Amino acid sequence: PYDHSIIFDGGWRVLSGQIPFKDFVAPLGPVAFYLQAAFFKVFGVTFTAYRLHAATVSALVAMLAMSIVPLIYAAPLWHVAAVGLITAIWYYAPMGLPWYNQTAMLFGYLALWLCLLLRYRVTQHPGGSGQNSSAPTRIFIPLIALATTLAFFSKQNAGLLLIAMPLLLLGGLGSWREWVKSSLIYALSLGAWALVSATLVFFFSDPRLFKIFFFEVPAGDVG
Repeated sequence: PYDHSIIFDGGWRVLSGQIPFKDFVAPLGPVAFYLQAAFFKVFGVTFTAYRLHAATVSALVAMLAMSIVPLIYAAPLWHVAAVGLITAIWYYAPMGLPWYNQTAMLFGYLALWLCLLLRYRVTQHPGGSGQNSSAPTRIFIPLIALATTLAFFSKQNAGLLLIAMPLLLLGGLGSWREWVKSSLIYALSLGAWALVSATLVFFFSDPRLFKIFFFEVPAGDVG
């Protein structure tokens, strides 16, 4: 219970114009803070706006889960509805308040949905599996990389696991050459988003504090 104020405080600080890793620090990524700041901006700095953040994320994840099931197998409608209901119930239980782990997994669900949607579009192409797949690859893979990057900047350890996930799923696009091509595009996209992130930290934040609190403190390298 003592941790429940973390996202509230970070969201208020961002709303007030403070910059993470410059004006304040935390051993986690700032994505949840910015999401909470957006809810405070629209609904005011209230506990209701705080809970609404969690409820909205839970609903989005439930919808993504429901969208993912038909991409895996020919699910009857009641399967899809059951997945949505169960996900909505357990996703933010028991605390029901915004948290960085759930923020990371929101983008993990988004990356999973995009990966499966890409595989579905490629395998359902009239030319057969893996044929003429360059167009959807170019569209989806940078977005998948963006989703996993946002997951990493929500919670580091969860983000690292989610960054590896697309490399496994992209293997279903066809031949090994297609997997190598897709993996290379994904790696280059990750590098591009990492460069964007590093640029933002360098020009708008404090790189020294970012290194200490985002990398060293969570890794246990700072006593």
